[in-house]
Amino acid sequence: MIMCRIKEFSEWAQCIVLELVAKYVPTDNNEIFDIMNLLEDRLQHANGAVVLATVKVFLQLTLSMTDVHQQVYERIKAPLLTLVSSGSPEQSYAVLSHLHLLVMRAPFIFSLDYKHFYCQYNESFYVKKLKLEMLTAVANESNTYEIVTELCEYAANVDIPIARESIRAVGKIALQQYDVNAFVDRLLQFLEMEKDYVTAETLVLVKDLLRKYPQWSHDCIAVVGSISSKNVQEPKAKAALIWMLGEYAQDMQDAPYILESFIESWDDEHSAEVIKEAGSNKSFAVMVASSIIAYPDGIIMVL
Repeated sequence: MIMCRIKEFSEWAQCIVLELVAKYVPTDNNEIFDIMNLLEDRLQHANGAVVLATVKVFLQLTLSMTDVHQQVYERIKAPLLTLVSSGSPEQSYAVLSHLHLLVMRAPFIFSLDYKHFYCQYNESFYVKKLKLEMLTAVANESNTYEIVTELCEYAANVDIPIARESIRAVGKIALQQYDVNAFVDRLLQFLEMEKDYVTAETLVLVKDLLRKYPQWSHDCIAVVGSISSKNVQEPKAKAALIWMLGEYAQDMQDAPYILESFIESWDDEHSAEVIKEAGSNKSFAVMVASSIIAYPDGIIMVL
């Protein structure tokens, strides 16, 4: 059998053999396990192409064997994680793409390996983005604190796209967890950074958080109510702020004054998202209230 002599071949020839094996249709499950046992040591090969070709064989042969998928993932996990940190940027991205698929399918298998997905400062955006998606997927009750702490560091990054993605990742994790106490504090700390893009992403996430967990409105609104509308320029952030001002106006004394600044620049507003949110019943009621000034002598002026 050619696979018994695969060690004698060159790396290029091994890849060719493995490509053929991936297309082979075994007669039964026992033959599948025999093939994987024969190729087990190829997962430890120094050449990344050989390792990836072997991984492909394992995945292809067990494609319809859902009951062994977890075992297969466990066997190929360590070699793939090693390749991520030991290869070139191009190889790392190729391996990460494989890992990304596996993580999305079975995140619990990688929950203890989350540190492998931490971003390095010199990595490309597309590599960091994949890692952020995987960090979000593997987050659970045992590792959430460490992952969110790491993501918060990225939020202060000078790389604006990564900072945005990191804040969104924190929000996604917060929305899928049962205990959001720590997340509320982290998100509100973002607003203290006074960076337009950080404020914009955070307001959107706070809005989503309050829609799912309205019991946290008191803590959130206390901070949101202190934001100057001049620091909110992006349409999605304006819409989020207007929604919160309309929904929780009774808890914010300054809500009418914040909305007043939006009214003053309303003629210049062209975002359909902002206009739609402002037209909602609660937001509109507050905006009308903020447009009325009552004088002591009983004269009422509508601005």
